[in-house]
Amino acid sequence: MLNYPRFLLFLGAAWLSLPFPVAAADKEIPIADIVKVFAANFEASEKVHGERSSKWKAEEKQAADAEAKAWAKEQLRVESIRHLRMSMLLLEDLNLLLSEPLDLEAGDAIKGMSRTDVRKLEKLRNDILEEEQERIFDAYNDKKDWHADERMAESIFKNEIRLDRVFEKKARDFLKKQASLKKQLAAAYKEKKRDERKINEIRAALVELKGSINEVHRYVFGYALGEGFEIKSKPGPDDATRALQGRMEETIREQGTVLRADFIGVDVAELREGTIGNLTVSSSNLGVVLDVSGSMTDFIPDLKEEIAETFSDANYREVGNCALLGKWFYDTSTPINTGKTAPWTCNEGMLRIEDLVVIGGVDALYWFCDLRDPIEFAAMRRLRKLLRRGGCSFYVKSTGNRPEREFAHLITDS
Repeated sequence: MLNYPRFLLFLGAAWLSLPFPVAAADKEIPIADIVKVFAANFEASEKVHGERSSKWKAEEKQAADAEAKAWAKEQLRVESIRHLRMSMLLLEDLNLLLSEPLDLEAGDAIKGMSRTDVRKLEKLRNDILEEEQERIFDAYNDKKDWHADERMAESIFKNEIRLDRVFEKKARDFLKKQASLKKQLAAAYKEKKRDERKINEIRAALVELKGSINEVHRYVFGYALGEGFEIKSKPGPDDATRALQGRMEETIREQGTVLRADFIGVDVAELREGTIGNLTVSSSNLGVVLDVSGSMTDFIPDLKEEIAETFSDANYREVGNCALLGKWFYDTSTPINTGKTAPWTCNEGMLRIEDLVVIGGVDALYWFCDLRDPIEFAAMRRLRKLLRRGGCSFYVKSTGNRPEREFAHLITDS
């Protein structure tokens, strides 16, 4: 049976003049029309962002007291993060749609990879690309809502786990050495009489080791660990597509710059290691997400005291539940928050994580929750990407359920 997505990506520039069969679709859609749908979604997000931003700016200006002013300012920030994420996801999907199958055998493999290893890795990455393109085709053919097909998200995520394991196997020795050096560095910083020469030697060794880890990471995933989120696209096949890519890239840069300027965090801090809720946490810039639903509030004062013992500059974000959902990633129809008693939508948890990782650049995320709310595969896929591109560790302390097996794959310690 003909594999439509992979076959059609070989047609090159002829894309824009030929009907483009969408996987399992009843009719053919030119790819130029699909790109127009990307543009329409981006413009809709721009419009909604403009309207909401004007609303919250006006409310902040007219606020009767400091509390009301702070509330309006926070809503403006949440809306800006939503628009930033929308732009990032649209650009990522557009770039995936335009991607061609990978040919790893044409290049040099990393040390320790046989030709069989290379072929398996190539097939795995191409399988993921094929499913991603099918997901995009279905969404833009109005067959599925954006990131709402959990069966597809689960299938892709399981392949991504396999990809992660390839990296972990090939970089195992480097990662073990890195963990050991980080412990040594944190201990060296704690010494009453610091040995600056020792500290500098450990830091230099970590920099060199990071290069080795990233060599493996680039080969397995196509980008460096902790590379960041301002991704430069491979230019599309026509002027309209390239212009749209440029607009999205500019929006991501601009929104990121504005949000980072308003982020209260640490610029440079020493690597520290401390115990929080029986978990050993290593970080120089810690982000904390707190589930502040009724069942959790009694634990929070003591937890904050424990965190402050080692991470007095930790950045906190509070949410009203611990759900992580993907189906609302592209919502432009309803406000994020509708009242002043913080009735967060379930999607708010992912927005807070995006804030800390994408904007705040935290190198470790500590999530305090009970894991009694839904966690969707689409959200796990997004979280995985945030952690890898942000170079961020992920610690989960649950007072209720244990992490499900697939979710546990993302967790550094729990």
